[in-house]
Amino acid sequence: MILTDIHSHLLPGIDDGSRSPDMTLDMLRISGDGGVGRLFLTPHCYPSESVGEFLKRRETAAKILEKICPREGTPDGLPGWKLGAEVYYHVGIQHEEMLEDLCYEGTRYILVEMPWQEWGSRVISDVADISRYRGFVPVIAHLERYGKLTSAASIKRLRRLPVAIQMNAEYIIEKASRRKALKAVKNREVDLLGSDAHDTRSRLPNLGEAYDILRNAGLSGEADRLAENAGRLWEGKRLLQKD
Repeated sequence: MILTDIHSHLLPGIDDGSRSPDMTLDMLRISGDGGVGRLFLTPHCYPSESVGEFLKRRETAAKILEKICPREGTPDGLPGWKLGAEVYYHVGIQHEEMLEDLCYEGTRYILVEMPWQEWGSRVISDVADISRYRGFVPVIAHLERYGKLTSAASIKRLRRLPVAIQMNAEYIIEKASRRKALKAVKNREVDLLGSDAHDTRSRLPNLGEAYDILRNAGLSGEADRLAENAGRLWEGKRLLQKD
Protein backbone atom coordinates (compact mmCIF):
# COMPACT_ATOMS: atom_id res chain seq x y z
CA MET A 1 0.00 0.00 0.00
CA ILE A 2 1.30 3.44 -0.95
CA LEU A 3 1.73 5.61 2.14
CA THR A 4 0.77 9.27 2.17
CA ASP A 5 2.45 11.64 4.63
CA ILE A 6 -0.03 14.38 5.46
CA HIS A 7 2.23 16.49 7.72
CA SER A 8 5.79 17.41 6.75
CA HIS A 9 8.20 20.33 6.62
CA LEU A 10 10.20 19.54 3.50
CA LEU A 11 9.82 22.78 1.54
CA PRO A 12 13.32 24.29 1.56
CA GLY A 13 14.05 27.45 3.50
CA ILE A 14 10.51 28.47 4.42
CA ASP A 15 10.28 27.52 8.12
CA ASP A 16 12.17 25.51 10.75
CA GLY A 17 12.12 22.43 8.50
CA SER A 18 14.40 21.72 5.55
CA ARG A 19 17.21 24.25 5.31
CA SER A 20 18.12 23.68 1.67
CA PRO A 21 17.14 21.91 -1.56
CA ASP A 22 19.79 19.27 -0.83
CA MET A 23 18.25 18.53 2.57
CA THR A 24 14.82 18.35 0.98
CA LEU A 25 16.12 15.85 -1.56
CA ASP A 26 17.59 13.71 1.22
CA MET A 27 14.31 13.84 3.11
CA LEU A 28 12.38 12.83 0.02
CA ARG A 29 14.69 9.86 -0.47
CA ILE A 30 14.27 8.79 3.14
CA SER A 31 10.50 9.08 2.78
CA GLY A 32 10.48 7.04 -0.41
CA ASP A 33 12.70 4.36 1.07
CA GLY A 34 10.21 4.09 3.94
CA GLY A 35 7.31 3.36 1.61
CA VAL A 36 5.92 6.87 1.26
CA GLY A 37 4.75 7.60 -2.25
CA ARG A 38 3.02 10.93 -1.66
CA LEU A 39 3.49 13.87 0.68
CA PHE A 40 1.65 16.99 1.60
CA LEU A 41 4.18 19.72 2.30
CA THR A 42 2.81 21.75 5.22
CA PRO A 43 5.08 24.62 6.28
CA HIS A 44 4.20 26.63 9.38
CA CYS A 45 1.86 29.57 8.82
CA TYR A 46 1.85 31.99 11.75
CA PRO A 47 -0.40 35.01 12.37
CA SER A 48 2.69 37.22 12.61
CA GLU A 49 2.76 37.14 8.81
CA SER A 50 -0.07 37.89 6.42
CA VAL A 51 -1.46 34.92 4.54
CA GLY A 52 -0.63 36.67 1.29
CA GLU A 53 3.04 36.97 2.19
CA PHE A 54 3.14 33.37 3.39
CA LEU A 55 1.66 32.14 0.12
CA LYS A 56 4.24 34.09 -1.87
CA ARG A 57 7.08 32.51 0.11
CA ARG A 58 5.52 29.07 -0.22
CA GLU A 59 5.21 29.43 -3.98
CA THR A 60 8.84 30.51 -4.24
CA ALA A 61 9.96 27.47 -2.26
CA ALA A 62 7.71 25.19 -4.33
CA LYS A 63 9.28 26.43 -7.57
CA ILE A 64 12.73 25.62 -6.17
CA LEU A 65 11.55 22.14 -5.24
CA GLU A 66 10.02 21.53 -8.67
CA LYS A 67 13.49 21.87 -10.18
CA ILE A 68 14.75 18.82 -8.26
CA CYS A 69 11.56 16.81 -7.85
CA PRO A 70 8.45 17.24 -10.00
CA ARG A 71 5.08 17.22 -8.30
CA GLU A 72 4.32 13.73 -9.59
CA GLY A 73 7.54 12.32 -8.14
CA THR A 74 10.25 10.46 -10.05
CA PRO A 75 10.59 6.93 -11.48
CA ASP A 76 13.49 6.20 -9.09
CA GLY A 77 11.28 6.53 -6.03
CA LEU A 78 11.04 10.17 -5.01
CA PRO A 79 7.47 10.74 -3.75
CA GLY A 80 4.97 13.00 -5.41
CA TRP A 81 3.87 16.06 -3.48
CA LYS A 82 1.17 18.67 -3.01
CA LEU A 83 1.03 21.84 -0.96
CA GLY A 84 -0.67 22.61 2.31
CA ALA A 85 0.11 24.52 5.50
CA GLU A 86 0.22 23.98 9.24
CA VAL A 87 -1.85 26.95 10.34
CA TYR A 88 -1.31 28.15 13.89
CA TYR A 89 -4.53 29.02 15.66
CA HIS A 90 -5.24 32.68 16.26
CA VAL A 91 -8.34 34.54 17.43
CA GLY A 92 -10.67 34.94 14.48
CA ILE A 93 -8.96 32.28 12.36
CA GLN A 94 -12.35 31.35 10.89
CA HIS A 95 -12.66 34.83 9.37
CA GLU A 96 -9.36 34.68 7.48
CA GLU A 97 -10.25 35.70 3.91
CA MET A 98 -7.68 33.45 2.26
CA LEU A 99 -8.26 30.43 4.47
CA GLU A 100 -9.12 28.23 1.48
CA ASP A 101 -5.62 28.80 0.08
CA LEU A 102 -4.17 27.26 3.24
CA CYS A 103 -6.16 24.03 2.93
CA TYR A 104 -4.54 20.84 1.74
CA GLU A 105 -4.28 21.32 -2.00
CA GLY A 106 -7.44 20.21 -3.77
CA THR A 107 -9.38 19.55 -0.55
CA ARG A 108 -11.66 21.14 2.06
CA TYR A 109 -9.38 20.01 4.90
CA ILE A 110 -6.99 22.32 6.74
CA LEU A 111 -4.17 21.40 9.15
CA VAL A 112 -4.49 23.42 12.36
CA GLU A 113 -1.90 23.71 15.12
CA MET A 114 -3.56 24.46 18.43
CA PRO A 115 -2.15 27.10 20.83
CA TRP A 116 0.47 25.99 23.35
CA GLN A 117 -1.61 27.01 26.37
CA GLU A 118 -4.95 26.28 28.00
CA TRP A 119 -7.78 26.34 25.48
CA GLY A 120 -10.64 28.52 26.60
CA SER A 121 -14.15 28.42 25.19
CA ARG A 122 -13.18 31.03 22.55
CA VAL A 123 -10.53 28.72 21.10
CA ILE A 124 -12.90 25.77 20.81
CA SER A 125 -15.61 28.00 19.34
CA ASP A 126 -13.28 29.46 16.70
CA VAL A 127 -12.15 25.99 15.60
CA ALA A 128 -15.79 24.89 15.40
CA ASP A 129 -16.57 27.92 13.23
CA ILE A 130 -13.96 26.87 10.65
CA SER A 131 -16.35 24.08 9.79
CA ARG A 132 -19.63 25.73 10.74
CA TYR A 133 -19.23 28.94 8.75
CA ARG A 134 -16.47 28.22 6.24
CA GLY A 135 -17.14 24.59 5.38
CA PHE A 136 -13.57 23.41 5.95
CA VAL A 137 -12.68 20.43 8.12
CA PRO A 138 -9.89 21.14 10.63
CA VAL A 139 -7.24 18.45 10.94
CA ILE A 140 -5.82 18.89 14.43
CA ALA A 141 -2.06 18.49 14.30
CA HIS A 142 -0.34 16.18 16.82
CA LEU A 143 -3.11 16.30 19.44
CA GLU A 144 -1.03 14.02 21.69
CA ARG A 145 1.31 16.92 22.47
CA TYR A 146 -1.24 18.99 24.34
CA GLY A 147 -2.10 16.74 27.25
CA LYS A 148 0.07 18.69 29.70
CA LEU A 149 -0.82 22.11 28.30
CA THR A 150 -4.59 22.12 28.38
CA SER A 151 -7.28 20.33 30.34
CA ALA A 152 -8.71 16.92 29.51
CA ALA A 153 -12.12 18.61 29.36
CA SER A 154 -10.92 20.98 26.62
CA ILE A 155 -9.50 18.11 24.58
CA LYS A 156 -12.76 16.21 24.99
CA ARG A 157 -14.73 19.23 23.75
CA LEU A 158 -12.44 19.53 20.75
CA ARG A 159 -12.91 15.87 19.88
CA ARG A 160 -16.67 16.37 19.78
CA LEU A 161 -16.31 18.86 16.93
CA PRO A 162 -16.34 17.88 13.24
CA VAL A 163 -12.54 17.62 13.15
CA ALA A 164 -9.99 14.97 12.18
CA ILE A 165 -7.21 14.05 14.59
CA GLN A 166 -3.62 13.64 13.38
CA MET A 167 -0.95 11.80 15.37
CA ASN A 168 2.79 12.11 14.80
CA ALA A 169 4.65 8.95 13.85
CA GLU A 170 7.19 9.67 16.59
CA TYR A 171 4.55 9.10 19.26
CA ILE A 172 4.22 5.52 18.05
CA ILE A 173 7.94 4.98 17.55
CA GLU A 174 9.14 6.26 20.93
CA LYS A 175 9.03 3.46 23.48
CA ALA A 176 8.04 5.83 26.29
CA SER A 177 4.80 6.79 24.53
CA ARG A 178 4.18 3.71 22.37
CA ARG A 179 1.71 2.04 24.72
CA LYS A 180 -0.50 5.13 24.84
CA ALA A 181 -0.18 5.61 21.11
CA LEU A 182 -1.20 2.04 20.28
CA LYS A 183 -4.16 2.30 22.64
CA ALA A 184 -5.31 5.52 20.96
CA VAL A 185 -5.03 3.94 17.51
CA LYS A 186 -6.85 0.79 18.65
CA ASN A 187 -9.66 2.91 20.13
CA ARG A 188 -9.90 4.90 16.89
CA GLU A 189 -9.04 8.16 18.58
CA VAL A 190 -6.79 8.96 15.61
CA ASP A 191 -7.79 9.59 12.00
CA LEU A 192 -4.48 10.33 10.31
CA LEU A 193 -0.75 9.79 10.78
CA GLY A 194 1.98 12.21 9.73
CA SER A 195 5.74 12.33 10.16
CA ASP A 196 5.98 16.05 10.98
CA ALA A 197 9.47 15.65 9.55
CA HIS A 198 11.76 18.66 9.85
CA ASP A 199 15.24 17.37 9.02
CA THR A 200 17.38 14.25 8.48
CA ARG A 201 18.68 13.83 12.04
CA SER A 202 16.42 14.42 15.01
CA ARG A 203 13.05 14.86 13.27
CA LEU A 204 13.45 12.77 10.17
CA PRO A 205 10.78 11.26 7.88
CA ASN A 206 9.68 8.15 9.78
CA LEU A 207 6.13 7.41 8.72
CA GLY A 208 6.89 3.95 7.35
CA GLU A 209 8.45 2.88 10.64
CA ALA A 210 5.31 3.86 12.55
CA TYR A 211 3.11 1.82 10.23
CA ASP A 212 5.42 -1.19 10.64
CA ILE A 213 5.09 -0.94 14.43
CA LEU A 214 1.30 -0.85 14.16
CA ARG A 215 1.25 -3.97 11.99
CA ASN A 216 3.70 -5.82 14.25
CA ALA A 217 1.48 -4.94 17.22
CA GLY A 218 -1.49 -6.69 15.61
CA LEU A 219 -3.13 -3.49 14.42
CA SER A 220 -2.95 -4.11 10.68
CA GLY A 221 -6.61 -3.26 10.26
CA GLU A 222 -6.18 0.09 11.96
CA ALA A 223 -3.01 0.76 9.98
CA ASP A 224 -4.96 0.13 6.78
CA ARG A 225 -7.69 2.51 7.96
CA LEU A 226 -5.21 5.28 8.69
CA ALA A 227 -3.43 4.75 5.37
CA GLU A 228 -6.73 4.79 3.50
CA ASN A 229 -7.74 8.01 5.22
CA ALA A 230 -4.48 9.62 4.13
CA GLY A 231 -5.11 8.44 0.59
CA ARG A 232 -8.63 9.84 0.71
CA LEU A 233 -7.25 13.18 1.88
CA TRP A 234 -4.82 13.17 -1.04
CA GLU A 235 -7.74 12.65 -3.41
CA GLY A 236 -9.94 15.24 -1.70
CA LYS A 237 -12.46 12.65 -0.51
CA ARG A 238 -14.25 12.44 2.83
CA LEU A 239 -12.40 10.50 5.49
CA LEU A 240 -13.74 7.21 6.81
CA GLN A 241 -16.15 7.32 9.72
CA LYS A 242 -14.67 6.27 13.06
CA ASP A 243 -17.39 3.68 13.73
